[in-house]
Amino acid sequence: MKYLKRFYKQIFLVACFFLLLFITNPSLNPLDNQMFDFHDLTQAGRISQFALNLREGQIPPRLAPEFSFNQGFPLFNFYAPFAYWVTTFIHLLGIPIMNSLKLSFFLAFVLSFFTMFVFLRKLFNFLPSLLGATLYVTSTYFATEIIIRGNLAETWYLALLPLALSVLISNSKKFSRKNFAPTTLILFFTFTVHNVFSLLSVAIFIVFSSLLPNRKANMISIAIALLLGSYFLLPALTETSFIQINSLIKGYAYQDHFLCAWQLWNSNGWQFGSSMPGCDSDLMSFKLGKLNLILGAFGFALMLYRSFRNKKNDPTKKISIFIGVLFASSLFLTLSYSKPIWDLFSSVMALFQFPWRFLIFGMVGLAFFGAYLFQFLKVPFKNVVIVLIILISFVTARKYLIKPMHSYSQYNAKYNSQTYIVNELAYMMPEYISSHTDYNYWSSFDPARPDRMPVNNDSAFPVKSEQPFTVEKNGYFEKRVRTLGPANLAINVQYFPYWKVYVNNKQVELNKLDKSGRQVLQLSKPAEIRIAYEQTPIEQAGNLMTIIGFVILGVIVYRGKLS
Repeated sequence: MKYLKRFYKQIFLVACFFLLLFITNPSLNPLDNQMFDFHDLTQAGRISQFALNLREGQIPPRLAPEFSFNQGFPLFNFYAPFAYWVTTFIHLLGIPIMNSLKLSFFLAFVLSFFTMFVFLRKLFNFLPSLLGATLYVTSTYFATEIIIRGNLAETWYLALLPLALSVLISNSKKFSRKNFAPTTLILFFTFTVHNVFSLLSVAIFIVFSSLLPNRKANMISIAIALLLGSYFLLPALTETSFIQINSLIKGYAYQDHFLCAWQLWNSNGWQFGSSMPGCDSDLMSFKLGKLNLILGAFGFALMLYRSFRNKKNDPTKKISIFIGVLFASSLFLTLSYSKPIWDLFSSVMALFQFPWRFLIFGMVGLAFFGAYLFQFLKVPFKNVVIVLIILISFVTARKYLIKPMHSYSQYNAKYNSQTYIVNELAYMMPEYISSHTDYNYWSSFDPARPDRMPVNNDSAFPVKSEQPFTVEKNGYFEKRVRTLGPANLAINVQYFPYWKVYVNNKQVELNKLDKSGRQVLQLSKPAEIRIAYEQTPIEQAGNLMTIIGFVILGVIVYRGKLS
């Protein structure tokens, strides 16, 4: 009994880990050669292309070279890469892509529990923090993110967000190397894990840091983290004119995807379908969990009461109010009542595509205020009640993490075949096609269309030409062709400024494009053609800024002071 009292914290944490294993089995068991379907059918293909870049020495990865009929897709130039660094690294260790995806989801899920616990532990006692972490991962919407949506980036964001808040608190104390470097790196990871939420996090972390002592260290960490993320952030923010995202994103009608308040409590059954116009038509769940909502609501109310009535110096007061504002405003933004705000800032808000995406911060708030409730509420047998709630939450959550599975061979044949990667995946993310491509013409080859145009085998070659030619090299990032006489030909890559075309070692300026966005050349005599992928000056500048960021971080850590 003496040892139980001494090590009860470790025992509880280990028990919670085994409960996490229990509720994620079998769906997220990486040792099981089965996989479930989810909305984002591109994940396996993305890992395949990210790994291909690394094997070819293309660091950082920017292009999915096999997408869109081998013409190349600048996916990783515009899509936050952190989750793909993690998952691809797992895959490169020799683990199949399907198992790597499951392991990545599993790691993000388990880490979310422990990172939320670490954050809450900065403010609350052990058992309330453990309860808050449990409410976080057992929220029904967490299961929606993984099992239904299969959103790898948002799942990893859920793991990193509480950790980032935690290290900001640690870093706000007296400067130390052991806090500054991890804080900066974790912020860097968070700023490159999700396109819109990462950018929103910059503002969140600045405001959060302003509530803490020693703001200087955190502000410098945020600045260096942004510098570290420049390899992705700079091109992603400045080169969107290369792709059709700005025109196609207008097709996402956020007006059709507001929630009704009752959907946070319940849903039209637990379904695996999509978000549909109208609250009664949705085929996926947006509920946060009844127990989560009850505890979170009471905790939020208690926070308001204590903030206005309690005059004592409460070290958690500022942070609690901040989390409360983030929590309440985020849930409000999911509801139709917030439509005037969405309309007023539509150019920015449209980037989120779906109002219900803000449920992420609702989960954070419910976890925080569930812990807050049992931190300050005086009830008999409080510790026993907390343990019972934790057990009930885990047992209840398991049913939402179970889904019909496919075998390894079925999953690969369906989602990781060469035909699927080359001919189909690009149509699931059309916003990344070249702005020089005729969208209607390109979409006519979509395999999902019953009236699709037949696809030729021309894309297997570096060029399309009626005149004879020989292929000397047909790599992913460099292609060489020799024509045998005068020729009219199309370069088989979608035009982007980073594809350079050389004729007899002399770069050819862009002159003419066909409807597929391919550069067209007219040659009057035999010639050697070289097509090479080269990063743009903006991308190279982003890479350099990232290197400079690491140098600055290293110097600060080595010197042991900020100035």
